[in-house]
This record gives sequence, C-alpha cells and structure tokens, in this order.
Amino acid sequence: MKLIEVTKKAELDAFVASQPHSQLTQSWQWGELVEREGEKIRRWAVQDNNPPSQSYGEASQIIASASIIETKALGFVYWYCPKGPVEKSLVVSRESEILNFLFKELRNKAEKENIIFLRFEPDFKFQLQASSFQLQKTINLQPAKTLILDLNKSEKELLAQMHHKTRYNLRLAEKKGVVVSVGGKELLDEFWQLLNQTNKRDQFRLHPKEHYQNLMELDKNCVRLYLARLNGQAIAGAMVSYFGDTATYLHGGSANRQREVMAPYLVQWQAILDAKIAGFKYYDFFGIDEHKWPGVTRFKLGFGGNILEYPGTFDLVFKTGYYRLYNVLRRIRRWF
Repeated sequence: MKLIEVTKKAELDAFVASQPHSQLTQSWQWGELVEREGEKIRRWAVQDNNPPSQSYGEASQIIASASIIETKALGFVYWYCPKGPVEKSLVVSRESEILNFLFKELRNKAEKENIIFLRFEPDFKFQLQASSFQLQKTINLQPAKTLILDLNKSEKELLAQMHHKTRYNLRLAEKKGVVVSVGGKELLDEFWQLLNQTNKRDQFRLHPKEHYQNLMELDKNCVRLYLARLNGQAIAGAMVSYFGDTATYLHGGSANRQREVMAPYLVQWQAILDAKIAGFKYYDFFGIDEHKWPGVTRFKLGFGGNILEYPGTFDLVFKTGYYRLYNVLRRIRRWF
C-alpha cells in the first residue's frame, strides 16, 4: 500500500461515489465548497500495490480515501475529515490493516506540519492498534444516527412502509392544492426566508446565507431546491443533494403560516420520487435524534425506512499536551 495525494477530481469522485451510501462531504466538489469558504482542503488516498487483474485506471486501485479540512481554532490547527475516511466496501477483511496504514501515514505528515489532532467520522466499525495511536471519543459534529430509505422498493411499497398519518398528510397536502416545484439558485431567496422563519420558531442552527449559495454552486444537478407553494406563496422547502448512489436531505424550512396543509410531507415525497426516478439507490434523511430534535425526528421516521447508527466522532491525537490545552480552552469558551 502507499499513500498518495489526489490531484484529479474524476479519480476521487469515481472512488467515493462507488461506495454504498456515498458521502458528498468526501467528494471533490465538497472540498471546492470548503475552499470557497476560506478553509484549506487536503485530499489523500491509499492505493493497493497489487490491485485485482480486472481493475482499470488509477481510481480502481484506490482502497481508501480521506478528504480533510485544515481547521484553525483557539490558536491551534487540526484536521477534520467529515463523514470519513472512506474505505472500499469489497476489502472489509482488510479494513483494520488499511485504516492503521492510513493513520500512520497521516500522522507522519501531521507531525511535520504541527497539526495537533485529526477529527474523523467513520461510517464503519474500526479497530486501531492500541499501542500505536491515542484515540479520544468526542462530541459528534454530524448526526450519529440517520434514516435511510431503500429506493429499490416500488412507489407502492414506499407508501406502505410509511406511518398511516404520514400517508394521510401527503394526501391532505395534495387535496389542499399544495404544488411542489424544483429548481436551483433562482429559488434560494424564497428558501432562505423559510429557513429564517424555522430558525426563529424552532431554534435550529442556521448557516450564513453564503453557505447555501455555495451549495447551489456545486456541480450541475448536485444540489436542488424543492419549494411547496399554496396560492403562489412558498410555505415549505428542502435542499437535497445527489451524489453517488444517495440523495440526501440537507436542509429544510417551513413558513409560520398555513402549517395545517402539511406541505413539508409533500416536499419530501416529491424529492424521494425524483431520486428514485433518477436511479439513486438510497434517500438519506441525514440525522435523527429523539432527544435533541424530537419533532423533526418523528416527522422523518414517519416515512419508514432503516435506521443506521454510526460509531460517532473521534479525535486521533498527535500532540497530547496541546490537545489537552485545546480542550480546556474549548470548555472555557462554551461557558462564556
């Protein structure tokens, strides 16, 4: 095995997109978004020295990848690998070997660049050599649980697996005359208004508007906006990404008025159907938590599907003393 720096967009995206439940945050275009927002992105991959004889091209030799954001906080620099690293699904028997190799190589690079730790969010169970690494579980940055719909099921089967109230609300929205449209950045201003109303009502964290604008600037057809209207007025919306085999519900909002027509249900159903028609295998509701977001979680669970629980967020510590100081300063900042 050897670690390489990935310099070709097609090479990285071909690998990441080919893995089950493909993660947009490990794609090349997500790195472009990160750079647009002022941070530095590093892209590495592990290549197999002895790829199968049927492999073709450089991308086919990649067995793991890590797109890493170089983050500055509290006077320190650390690395963050969102929803990664990614490992090739067909080498499960070697995943510990591959991950240990990847982290050893990254540690060597980190020591030369004064990086204090690597924060990562694997979607697979892993085991590291205890004597070789210092690993700390930390607060989850991304949701540790999500809900996935299998889009290989027929439309009838998808409806059948829903909670009966969800089916009722879909029909109610249609009966009340709610109409869903799909588009791009031309819908962003209306969507932004819905996000702000939701933020004030439900106290959800809101990114700056520029972040949503940058999302809409990703590769063509990578991100779409869905808006539900009643009598021409936008009353609910969703931002959905499309990458690899998975469509992912990224952000959503609804107006304070006319909530009784249940427009968010119809928005989700239209996005699900569009993803299915386009050939995607999965629809990811991107995060459920019965304690932190009880209302939103009930809404999502009403669509049925399978709950996936990830291991969580971990810090691979490179510089112990600085890492301890960073955590002390982090706690102090939260107090104030």
